[in-house]
Amino acid sequence: LTLTGCAEYSKRVLHDTEARGWEFNQALAKEYEILGNIEQDVMFDEYSAEYYYNKAIRSKEGYCVGPTYLENWDIDEDKLPELFKAREHLVYLLSLGARQVAPKMTARAQAHFDCWVEQQSEGWQEGDIAWCRTEFEKAMTALDVRLGVPTEMPDPTDDDSE
Repeated sequence: LTLTGCAEYSKRVLHDTEARGWEFNQALAKEYEILGNIEQDVMFDEYSAEYYYNKAIRSKEGYCVGPTYLENWDIDEDKLPELFKAREHLVYLLSLGARQVAPKMTARAQAHFDCWVEQQSEGWQEGDIAWCRTEFEKAMTALDVRLGVPTEMPDPTDDDSE
């Protein structure tokens, strides 16, 4: 009951928060709100719903909200390399100005990266993990095209100078 109240309270705060900041901030807030609603209304996961609502509030307030850090989650070791590579690619696109060039698509990519991480941490809803990952990958592919980035990032550990 207490957790239900926390997520619902955060949802109300989100709705009462004045929108500030860039178009990216508002798009990201909307993406996180959608994920929060899914967690609360469909999956009945109040903890995850509150997580998304709180990220949405910060973004809507105009703060720079970045993609989640993998170190903050309990994820099986065999899943981490792919997630680290995905986060690295997302951060790279953010550094190229993706927030300004394609704010809605960038917000979608970031929110679904966080979704993928959150679902992977839970580790049992394979369909939800796949959905989050697929939505992230679709958004990232579109961003790569929009920013003119090769879809295969060079591996910094490869040394072709031999």
